[in-house]
Formats: sequence, structure tokens, C-alpha cells
Amino acid sequence: MDCQSTNISDMAQSEDTTQNIVEFGILRRILLSVLLISCALAFLNLRHSLRPVLEGLGLYQTWNLFSPDVRATNFYVSALIEYEDGGLKMVEFPRMNLLSFAERFQKQKMRKLFVDCWASPEMKPFREDEARYVARLSTSASAKPKTVRLTLNWSPVPGPEHFVKRQDVPPEHNRDTYFIYHVKAEDLL
Repeated sequence: MDCQSTNISDMAQSEDTTQNIVEFGILRRILLSVLLISCALAFLNLRHSLRPVLEGLGLYQTWNLFSPDVRATNFYVSALIEYEDGGLKMVEFPRMNLLSFAERFQKQKMRKLFVDCWASPEMKPFREDEARYVARLSTSASAKPKTVRLTLNWSPVPGPEHFVKRQDVPPEHNRDTYFIYHVKAEDLL
């Protein structure tokens, strides 16, 4: 019969090695967790401070579709331009329900910028730029804009108890002018 002898010091060393490996693994997991949490918190703070810029560029992602608070209103933004000669012009930013599939695909980012972003309270510092942009688009050799009024047109979304098909949703009948800009000569250059 073959008998193997094991040295007690070898067993102790083997147990120490196993314990060191376990302790190292636990320490590594703790350090990795702390690092990930620190990075996540830094990202959240940075993301919060960059949100207005990201929204302005149409790059900010929200999860409105999946959130418990779905939109309670249908809305779109329009601009009323008053010209120096007294004329008026109404400009509507892209409205997805009035566009074909190809046009919706093409103008989605523009709608996101001009409807979702510009009308939000967080974008208040950039409203002057939006009005200048509209004024420049509406300038011609014969007509110079004098005033730009940005208006949010909205209506409440009917609740589930008053379900209607999309094409039967009542038109936006509430209008709130959220910004008035008096165009300067240098704005049109």
C-alpha cells in the first residue's frame, strides 16, 4: 500500500495562499465597485451641467416613452414674424403628424430641437438665438423682420377613458407666447 505523507508547513502555506487569493479578490471587487460608483457620480454631475447644450444640439436622450409620466399635452412651436412694412408671417416648425414618412425621417432632429428643446424652460437662455435664427430665415430683400413671437400651441391629451384615434385628436387650441424678440439690424447679417 502506497502512503503519501504531507508536510504540515506545506498545508499551512497552501491555506495562506488560498486565503490571500480570496482576500485579494474581495479587495479587488471593493476597489472596482468604488471606482465605478465614483465614475458614475462624476458622469451624472457632468451630464447635468451639460444638459442644456446637449438638448440644444438634439443629443440628449430621455426615456419619456418608458417613463411612468407620459406627456399630458400635444404641442408644437410656431413663430409669428412681424415685418417693418406691417406684414405678418406665420412659421410652423416641423409637425410630425402633418408629414409623410420620408419627411418625418428627414426632419425628426429638427423637430426635436425646435419643439421639444427650445420650448422647455431649461432652454430659456437660448431663446434669443432661436428668435434670431427665425428672423434670418424670414428675411428677404424686400421685407425685414421687426419682431419675432415664439408661441407654444398645445392641447391636453385625452385620457384613456376618452380614447380617440390619432387623426381624431383635437387640434392644439391653447396658445402661449413664451418669447418676444425685437430684431436688431446686426441680427440679420
